[in-house]
Amino acid sequence: RLSTAEQAGAYAGAGWAAIRLKDYVRARDLLARATRLNPDDAESWLWLAKLEAQLGHYDPAAVTLTTFARRWPTQVDDQKDFVAQLVSRADPGSQARLGLLQTLFDNDWHPLPLGASEYWYQLALARIKQGQPEAARAAIGRISAPAMLVRLRSDKRFDRLVDRQAAQFDVERATSQRVDEARVQVILHPDRLAYVVEVTRAML
Repeated sequence: RLSTAEQAGAYAGAGWAAIRLKDYVRARDLLARATRLNPDDAESWLWLAKLEAQLGHYDPAAVTLTTFARRWPTQVDDQKDFVAQLVSRADPGSQARLGLLQTLFDNDWHPLPLGASEYWYQLALARIKQGQPEAARAAIGRISAPAMLVRLRSDKRFDRLVDRQAAQFDVERATSQRVDEARVQVILHPDRLAYVVEVTRAML
C-alpha cells in the first residue's frame, strides 16, 4: 500500500500529465486530491489555482491562491500577472476576491517594479462598500501611485478618509516620487524589458 506522501505524488504526477494533454478538468481534480493528501506541496496549490482560472472559475481560483499566499508569501512575488487576472475577473463583491486582496495586504506584498497601489485601492473600495472605513483607511495608507491617488481624491465615497490638503494625497508630489522610483528600477533591472516598459509608463 502506498504511503500518503506517495499517493499525493502519484496524483500530482497524473495531474501534470493531464495538463500536458490539456485535459484541464481532470488535471484540476487530480491536483485537488494531491493537495488534500499533501497540503505542503506549494507547486500543486499554485497550479490548482491556475487550473481553476483556466476553467473560468475565478472565485475558486482566488480562494486557492489565497491559501498559497498565506503559506508561501514570498512565492507570490512572481505571480503579479496571475493576481491581476483574478482581481479583475473574480466577482467584485465576493469574499474570495476580498480574501485574496486582504491576504496580500497582510503579507505586505510589494510586486516589482512599482508596488501594489492598484490592489490596495481595490481593497479600500471593497472595505468601503462593506461599511468598514477603518479597514479602508489602512489600505489607503499604502496607496502611492499617482493614478490611484487621483481616483481617491475624485471618488466621493472616500471623502471622510481623504484629506486633499495632506502630503499623502498630493498627486504632483507622488508623481515626482514615482518617476524617481522608476528610474532606480530601470537602473537596477536594465535587462528586464517588462520593468522598463512599466516604469516608462509611470514616467509619462
